[in-house]
Amino acid sequence: MGNKDTIDISSDSNDSMLRFESTYIGGEFKDGGLSIKDKVEIDHIIEVNEPSMLVSLYSYIPKAIPDDIAN
Repeated sequence: MGNKDTIDISSDSNDSMLRFESTYIGGEFKDGGLSIKDKVEIDHIIEVNEPSMLVSLYSYIPKAIPDDIAN
């Protein structure tokens, strides 16, 4: 369909992927653990597999790796 909010599956393929980002601002939910000053960028991936009729949603929240583990 070519629209930004649709997942296009071409005629010669059985699967597709859509990736997009969203922002969560803390304080939107009571007892959410984040303050109004906190802002979290979240990556989302939606995968569609036509033969298995499976739609998967993955959401990744970036988290810093401590220096002692990274080294």
